[in-house]
Amino acid sequence: MTRASIQLLLLIMRRNVLMTSWKLGKQLFEQQIQLTRKLRGNANVKYAWFASSTDEPSSSVVYGVGHDWPKLGKYGYGVHLTALDSGHNSATICDVDNGIRCMVLCRVILGDVEVVLPGSKQHNPSAECYDTGVDNLENPTHYVVWSMNMKTHIYPEFAVSFKTSPNAEAQNREGPNCRALDQAPQSLVESVSQSF
Repeated sequence: MTRASIQLLLLIMRRNVLMTSWKLGKQLFEQQIQLTRKLRGNANVKYAWFASSTDEPSSSVVYGVGHDWPKLGKYGYGVHLTALDSGHNSATICDVDNGIRCMVLCRVILGDVEVVLPGSKQHNPSAECYDTGVDNLENPTHYVVWSMNMKTHIYPEFAVSFKTSPNAEAQNREGPNCRALDQAPQSLVESVSQSF
């Protein structure tokens, strides 16, 4: 067997393992949606962005978001995500490697949410009736999934790597160039997620 054929064989085997992991993860996530719906009446499933380091997005998709343990963020300890229409918030906190940023688009089971204030050191729900934390009940832009739910309430759909223009880097991170992620059409997100 040549070296090229061995590399090809390893690539095929790795792909099969990844596909099995995705299928199992998706089944677990779908079961959790049903359980949350039964318990809460509404699973409150949303799309959200997870800011990733450039060496982490593929492992986030394979092993799950937050697999390296939740970290203290602006809204307490947990896995921090931003709403689909607030992608610029995740884009501004991504690690940058040679101008490349990485994010993971996820589906998140929010269930019943509670407000978590900036600067909080909260690490779990304040009461059994809550599943996750948000920055604002009316129009949330930040979601916090507590460590006890990070394996069941987050399903990573796919990793996105992108490079911003030098002009965007020089501008304020809240400027219009960083907000391009916020304008991703819902139909694109739905068509990509259906392929998995």
